[in-house]
Amino acid sequence: MWFKEVTIKTNATPEQIWKLWVDVENWHKWDNDIEFAQLNGEFEEGVCGILKPCQAPKSTFKLINVDTLNEFTARSFLPFTKMDFIHKITEEEGEFYITHAVQITGLLTFLFSKVIGKKIIKGLPNSMHHLSEMAERESMSKVFSVDTPSESTGFLLWKTTNLLQREIKRALVKYDLTHTQFVILASAYWLSTVHKDVTQVEIANFIDIDKMMTSNVIRKLIDKGLIIRKEHHLDTRAKVVKLTEKGVEILKKSMVEVERFDHLFFGKMSDQNQFNSELIRLLNKQ
Repeated sequence: MWFKEVTIKTNATPEQIWKLWVDVENWHKWDNDIEFAQLNGEFEEGVCGILKPCQAPKSTFKLINVDTLNEFTARSFLPFTKMDFIHKITEEEGEFYITHAVQITGLLTFLFSKVIGKKIIKGLPNSMHHLSEMAERESMSKVFSVDTPSESTGFLLWKTTNLLQREIKRALVKYDLTHTQFVILASAYWLSTVHKDVTQVEIANFIDIDKMMTSNVIRKLIDKGLIIRKEHHLDTRAKVVKLTEKGVEILKKSMVEVERFDHLFFGKMSDQNQFNSELIRLLNKQ
């Protein structure tokens, strides 16, 4: 008898390793010495299959021992000789270990151990590490419900928003405006076309941002001479906001830049109106 084994530690669970073991047709994905493999039935004792090693003729094998989530043995038949491929996963002090072993028995053990056995053992560490890495990647992928980031609407929207804000920030630099300052300036002007006295609270509600943040940004715009703020003539608790002449002038110039970018950016969409409708539908459901 000739027997050799290799054991490695893995971060994968027995379930993840077993899933790859029973997927016979994909053994070649983690074992580079296999060209293809096929099982003629369920993964259970007594079922036979075909295995084609790289640079070697195909041979039949038989599952002679299957202990789910623990171990299995696949036996190949050579002239006057049997070759068992033993696969085990064990636990020790909370850590998992994979063991792959090769056992050759029969009249021609001496010959096949030299011709085949040593080559197989030499490749075992690599194939076992590939197996472990594939199982670990499977574990990581279970964190996400999608296969690729491009399937995540939220992630795509987040990237698109970052790109949009970055480009608008670049367009507004020459007007000494941040994106938020521009939005508040534009919102205050828009609301003033609807009714006379526009308050800070109305602006905050209109663009859906924190009232304290709105107050702080308006204070910056006042310092820049773009907005004036005074008490409401009916409600002394409310603050009325109005653009100065300078504020209107800056808004007109900056609006040209922003709308030009919007046209270039969103003009690439196949149906911008439909996109806008979907955004409005989502916002109305909040």
